[in-house]
Amino acid sequence: MTGGNQDSVDLAIELLLWSKDLVLCTNGPITCDRKTLETVGRLDIRVIETPISRLEGNGNKLEGIRFTDGDFLLRSALFFSPGQYQRSPLAEQLGCEFCEGNNCIQCGEDTATNIPGVYAAGNASRGVQLVMAAAAEGMQAAFAINSALLEADAANNALRDHEPGQSTPANRITPGDNAVD
Repeated sequence: MTGGNQDSVDLAIELLLWSKDLVLCTNGPITCDRKTLETVGRLDIRVIETPISRLEGNGNKLEGIRFTDGDFLLRSALFFSPGQYQRSPLAEQLGCEFCEGNNCIQCGEDTATNIPGVYAAGNASRGVQLVMAAAAEGMQAAFAINSALLEADAANNALRDHEPGQSTPANRITPGDNAVD
């Protein structure tokens, strides 16, 4: 694992679920909070703060990490935590609130944002950049959206006012808690 910021150190702790053969190479001074640093010590994670000079390997296979002091650490895999930022201004333009520190869209467990009818999932709403987590959150958002639409339809009697299998007429759909005709 490489990186010494809060996100990188948090990921290193999570990686212990996959492997106990873990070394945190911070590539300089570690900058996480005191509580996390204490957790690293308690979990006996080896930390190397020496800057990394280069990655070494044969072809496309990593063999290890060379540090600026000449030391070499044998490794066959390397994890890192890239910085995350919103690539689109859409959420900000819609008025969504953002989490402090990681610039992710703030949302509840059901993926709903502070703006009625706007949901966020995956990398946009969490600091974790995992495809499986994003897919699961996307499914959770779809379920929450469907539930909100059903509630709005039921409140407006729209469920009985159209034929089964047909979409709800556009004039019967109003986002938010105050759905009206």
